[in-house]
Amino acid sequence: NQGLDAAAAGDMTRALALLRQSIETKPDSALAHYNLGLVLADSGNFRGSADELRAAASLSPALGKPWYSLGRVLAASGDPSSALGALERAARLDPEDSRAESLASELRAKGVESRPPEVKPDTAKGHNEAGLERSRAGDFPGATGEFLRALEMQRDFAEARYNLAIAMY
Repeated sequence: NQGLDAAAAGDMTRALALLRQSIETKPDSALAHYNLGLVLADSGNFRGSADELRAAASLSPALGKPWYSLGRVLAASGDPSSALGALERAARLDPEDSRAESLASELRAKGVESRPPEVKPDTAKGHNEAGLERSRAGDFPGATGEFLRALEMQRDFAEARYNLAIAMY
């Protein structure tokens, strides 16, 4: 919160330092990565922003806000195809928020083809979430792979073990 307060006050140097410190403290916090991504975007660092928003999306792939923000940043940085993919995902995850679909419609009207943005879940939680998403889509072999990767990273991850059993069933 202190980092966001510093950004709101216009002290971007302090804001970025505080937000990076929060990630060092909790590297698996999607919210910390999301907040840093937003502040980096506000400061004009779209590449760094996209990296942080990708991390937030990989840690919590079922939340719409990181995908929406990633779509906006990718659109602003000249990757409209990946932007459209992220915005479509945000619209599916959070249909009550019309901003993602609105921006996606603008990109489609310009003839942009959708491509999923590259997001690599690099944590046990991220792989578990990706596995759940693949299970919902009916991709059980892919889901199994994600759950196994989660368990390789964190052997005592009970939720991933349960999800693996369900996907294999």
